[in-house]
Amino acid sequence: MVIKMIKEKQKIRNMRLFIDATISLINEEGYDNVSIRKVGDRALFNSATIYNYFNNIDHLKSIAAVGMIEDYINELKDVDKISNNSYQLLLNVWKVFLSNVYRYPKTFHVLFARKKGKYTSTNMKTYYDVYPDKIVKMPKVLNEMLLSDDLKSRSMHLLNLCKDDGYFKEVDLDDIDNQLIYVFHGLLNDVIASNINDYDSFMSMGIRYINNILNTYKLK
Repeated sequence: MVIKMIKEKQKIRNMRLFIDATISLINEEGYDNVSIRKVGDRALFNSATIYNYFNNIDHLKSIAAVGMIEDYINELKDVDKISNNSYQLLLNVWKVFLSNVYRYPKTFHVLFARKKGKYTSTNMKTYYDVYPDKIVKMPKVLNEMLLSDDLKSRSMHLLNLCKDDGYFKEVDLDDIDNQLIYVFHGLLNDVIASNINDYDSFMSMGIRYINNILNTYKLK
């Protein structure tokens, strides 16, 4: 038992070293320029050791990206205080989400991009398992959403709350969810491709499109 505990502590320590090194390199050089070799050099480890803890550099960067969205997490924790019902909560969570997405597009692309038609895991649970000291106290409903496996699961979590309160029909939830996510990915790709720092315009478009989608299916 003692040996197992020591090994687990060593594992967490090493994962922290690699994640911290990755965050440092991202801040200095950008996501595209971070490599396994550079992370190993920064952490003072043989780069091959990294594969004992992470599948590849993309896996490592996606976990490190969680550590780069503290502003989003801190804004999100207070959303329920300004939301009188599940529908307002859904809208306000999307507003906070998009306001951060378009300020930090590359980070959110790393976190939520689709690869080969599949939604990638946000790796938030992994990050907070390694950094339990950084867990922000959240209302239960938001904590469950935040730790969901991927963007689709997160979005559907809030839509189901709205369905339970009579705002949407269950049969429409998949269509609503898919359209919301297509808006997110479409505008995010436009932001990255345009390299224009006009965050307010993209934010305005995103909220307008989301309102249009929800109003199409809203029952009350």
